[in-house]
Amino acid sequence: MAMTTIDDAALCVRRILLADAPAAAQWMRQMSHGGLLTLAHFWDRLPQTPKFSQADLHLVAVLPEGVAFSPVADWGVCRGVMLYVPHAHRAEVFALDAMAAEHLAMYLAGWERLLRSSGVEVGPITEIEPQSPLQFLTGDASTVSAILPQMLKLVRRKTAVKSVTNYVMALGGEATVNSHADVRLARVEDENALNRWRRLYAQERGILFEANVLDGVRAGKIFVYDTGADIASVAKLDMELPEHIEIGGVYTFPEMRSKGFGRALMEDLSFRIRKQGKTPLLQVDESNSPAHRLYSQLGWREMGKVTRVWLTA
Repeated sequence: MAMTTIDDAALCVRRILLADAPAAAQWMRQMSHGGLLTLAHFWDRLPQTPKFSQADLHLVAVLPEGVAFSPVADWGVCRGVMLYVPHAHRAEVFALDAMAAEHLAMYLAGWERLLRSSGVEVGPITEIEPQSPLQFLTGDASTVSAILPQMLKLVRRKTAVKSVTNYVMALGGEATVNSHADVRLARVEDENALNRWRRLYAQERGILFEANVLDGVRAGKIFVYDTGADIASVAKLDMELPEHIEIGGVYTFPEMRSKGFGRALMEDLSFRIRKQGKTPLLQVDESNSPAHRLYSQLGWREMGKVTRVWLTA
């Protein structure tokens, strides 16, 4: 989504109730064109947060100043939304334009400075560490990019410790997929190959899976392409959404590449997901050009870009 500046009205940031989180999530799904499906999925569950921790969750909306707003019916006037969790030192953001993003940044900056300038509890915050800065920022790529300079000033850094931007892609309905006889569920006896997958994926992609890969095996979430002599490729089913299932951790061992094994594994998992009446979903690092090119050739379509930033170590 291209970030633009709209200055036709003064804006304000208003905190809304967690009961309104599902409506905020639905608005975010629609306005991000599905790019923030996974983020919105978690927002749907916010009303179920235990009462004792709800005060630490700031669900806010960017709205025109002075406009009456009913979270039930008036999302058409909304310009941005954010979940800010001071105790966890993280924020999740989405804005339609640069002005809305600026207001989210001002809200974050105000609270962060307030919390770090006081040695006592402030407002509704409980069990807060006043000197701990905002550590993690995630959201659509345009919004994160717009507010990142202000956030870096807060933590007194010139650059983030780590930043990852992923394309969110869904398999188009016109794409043909088939099952492959050599793709199967991973087994306990595959543990050595799966640990190698976990280690090499972390080295190449910077993402470390859960320490015990056998938990994924027992849950029926990990799949392999088995040549009969070796395991060539591995992938796992991640988040299950109402209309989508996410495929993650797709990896072909270096000595097995350029032979079509990864492509066959992706086809088979997509076939399995479609049999459940759902759409396959994945995220791919924008720097991983070969994977992005392969997925595009297979009929995957971009829905948006999500950025995750680690501001502090």
